[in-house]
Amino acid sequence: MLIALALSVVLSGDPDTIKVAVHFENATLDDVLNSLTQISQVPIELDDAAKKKIGDPAKLLISIQFNETSVTGAAKLIFGARGLQVKVVDNKKLIVTVP
Repeated sequence: MLIALALSVVLSGDPDTIKVAVHFENATLDDVLNSLTQISQVPIELDDAAKKKIGDPAKLLISIQFNETSVTGAAKLIFGARGLQVKVVDNKKLIVTVP
């Protein structure tokens, strides 16, 4: 995780090019999103429609692993299975919404 943090600081900016390598077991969605944001410096925001669809992210537990996956790719893997869409805004942040 420290290597991912060091690399992401150097490459900070575009969520399509920043790569992360993480492993989560029974972590809350809040914890996963906060960790991905902290590691990559890419904000990940859920709009109101996405929040309504998934419920409280502090109560939703997920297990997922990424190895050298872009931040955008990681978010799409997390949210695509839940029927949500990930949009890159200004090549610097991600917004999760209902398609």
